[in-house]
Amino acid sequence: MVSLLQNHPITEPLAILGFLQPIVNKKFYIETFGCQMNVHDSEKIAGILYQSGYERAEGEADAGVFIINTCSVRARAERKFHGYLARLGRRKKDGADITIGIAGCVAQQEGNDLLARNPFIDFIIGTHQVHAVAEVLKQIDEVRAPRVQTGMTTEISEVEPFIAKRSHPGRAFITVQEGCNKFCAFCVVPFTRGRERCRTLENILIEARYLAEQGYGEIQILGQNVNCWAEGGNNFIDLLKSLDTIHVKWLRFVTSHPAHFTEQMVEWMGQSKKLCPQLHLPVQSGSNQVLERMRRDYTCEQFLSILSLLRRCRPGMAISTDIIVGFPGETDEDFAKTTELCAEVGFDSMFSFAYSPRKYSLANRWVDDVPVDVKRRRLMELQALQRQIQIEKHKNLIGDELVVLIDGPSKKATEIYSGHSGCNRVVNFISAKIAAPGQFARVRITNSGPNSLFGKAID
Repeated sequence: MVSLLQNHPITEPLAILGFLQPIVNKKFYIETFGCQMNVHDSEKIAGILYQSGYERAEGEADAGVFIINTCSVRARAERKFHGYLARLGRRKKDGADITIGIAGCVAQQEGNDLLARNPFIDFIIGTHQVHAVAEVLKQIDEVRAPRVQTGMTTEISEVEPFIAKRSHPGRAFITVQEGCNKFCAFCVVPFTRGRERCRTLENILIEARYLAEQGYGEIQILGQNVNCWAEGGNNFIDLLKSLDTIHVKWLRFVTSHPAHFTEQMVEWMGQSKKLCPQLHLPVQSGSNQVLERMRRDYTCEQFLSILSLLRRCRPGMAISTDIIVGFPGETDEDFAKTTELCAEVGFDSMFSFAYSPRKYSLANRWVDDVPVDVKRRRLMELQALQRQIQIEKHKNLIGDELVVLIDGPSKKATEIYSGHSGCNRVVNFISAKIAAPGQFARVRITNSGPNSLFGKAID
């Protein structure tokens, strides 16, 4: 693949002034904002840097190379990135010998403009250039000039599965699809991640078998619209069936688009022994009028039909979703329909947001006509409803025994561990024996809260 390097116009003067110093401290620190896709990209970046002679710093104070993997899907994530970047910039201005790199969606979206506003940045790599991080570091070390590399490709750039430094001892991510062709009115993803690109079934299975051999108990396959995956004559159901033969205990996938959920897919989810009884399916709004303006390509009735079939085929299926309140043109009646849908469905968890205009998106051209205080009130009302739903659902699980994949020990108390269940609920539990991260435990639920369960490990 040909790398597309772009030099910022101010590169040459900065090089003459000796703006960049040689990279002496090869300890790196990665700060990640955003979704599982960004988390996995950071795992790949870490692995590539290890292969190139770098090592992970124990903390920020020890690091010589900082990489911020960014998200621009929501305004809040973008604000957090800019706050973190400003803090690093002040350190550099005060004399800290650090190299600062930006990756991810903001890097792809802003590119040279980001460097122009923050000339202390040393390099920028876009969402299609994760594989090039070590080469870019080598180039800026040699020429003493900042680099911006944001070229897009028509295929996914493969990174060998053994290279990624997985951040969880028992759960591993596999990217199977990137990009999006939907162009939902509120979304910037097609501009920051590009058009849909799918990995081959062969390469996905090679990675899955490798992870199984390494002892991972859960594999989560990732895509912006993961159920749009297709390759040759194979579709998403073929991928799921193939992964069902891999020797791991649990399989999950995220994120699905409701418009591409078929009856055949639901029926397979009811048959699979390894697919976890949990699905993230973003509805975004309970108003058909708002969904049409959002360009979501389905109606509330179609969404509810999918969930009804899911719960018949897989009783006990936990459903999580995304909701945006205050989208342009959303009326009180539209919002009331959203709360009615959420009350009817009883989502097991929810990611809810107040609408914020996103650069390049269609809705960014429209008047953001829902006042901020109205957005805030609607969001608080929706979150209060969801909190009550989760309280009741979690209470009903008291006395049940759940299988839990252990994430690690609690930082607050001894003999307390944390993990997540097959339904992806957070479970904190007591265990007199050491519970190793990455292993499975049986836990009897003894108490609950709105966001987690509490229990005791069963010997």
